[in-house]
Amino acid sequence: MAFGFPAHHEETFTLNNSREDFIKNLKACFNDLNWSVFNESTDIIIASNKINFLSWGEKIIIKFFDNNNISVVSQCIFPIQCFDWGKNEQNVKSLLSLLNQKIEK
Repeated sequence: MAFGFPAHHEETFTLNNSREDFIKNLKACFNDLNWSVFNESTDIIIASNKINFLSWGEKIIIKFFDNNNISVVSQCIFPIQCFDWGKNEQNVKSLLSLLNQKIEK
């Protein structure tokens, strides 16, 4: 369970395949998870999920760095929500698990 303003969870990893393939798989994962992409550029993709009984919704931020490192952050949309009850970590873990499944195919 994270604590902060807003509550969030972040993980980083190194990209092992092409950025284009990763983005294609990432968008398929967003679709599978019923998350909506609302901002996209060459360095960042931002998606969100819907309000649920645990939170007011989360923003999922994917940042691309020059050295093939990628940061995946899930943070609560409501700026003064300081507890996430593990929802942000669950979002990141669900996304990364689904990405790994798609990449292995």
